[in-house]
Formats: sequence, structure tokens, C-alpha cells
Amino acid sequence: MQGIFGRGGSSAWPQLRSWPLVRPTGRSGREPDDDAEAVALAHKHCVACHADMPTHEAFDKPPKGIRLETIEQLRRYAKQIITQVVVERACRSATRPT
Repeated sequence: MQGIFGRGGSSAWPQLRSWPLVRPTGRSGREPDDDAEAVALAHKHCVACHADMPTHEAFDKPPKGIRLETIEQLRRYAKQIITQVVVERACRSATRPT
């Protein structure tokens, strides 16, 4: 099965063929291997703000009402995630070095 960006991997994320020039693969140079890894990455980089009850001190509710705690939520907002994090690099938590 192809991954979210039309390359290898078994991630069940939807393919986003509208972004052919973008390679949002993270520092490891690859996309997540599976849904569990995708959710783990979201919990590491996104959930402090994008949770039902954010732990980041700047938010009392998730920005734009977008929660990214489950694979279903990641799938629902996949295109917006690519735009915000990869293309525009507008999400500070997700784009900061780890």
C-alpha cells in the first residue's frame, strides 16, 4: 500500500496527490510507517495545542477547533496539516527542532 504522499509505507492516511512537489517527511526522510507512528508524531508535536484540553499555556481550546489526537482526526485534517506545517511552516510547535 502506498503512504499518504504516494510513496512507500503502509500508512492508511489518504494520498494527497495535489501536493506533488512537497515531500513532508520529517527529519528522518520518510513518512510514518503506520497509523500508530503518525499518531505518536502528532502527540509529540501537535497535541499540546490541538487537543480537547490543550496543555499549552497559550490555549484554553484547540486552535480553529481542530483536534489532532486520533488517526481519524489526522485523516480529516491531513490537507490542512500539510498546508500549515509543511508548506507555510506556520505551526510553531510542529516545525521546531526536536
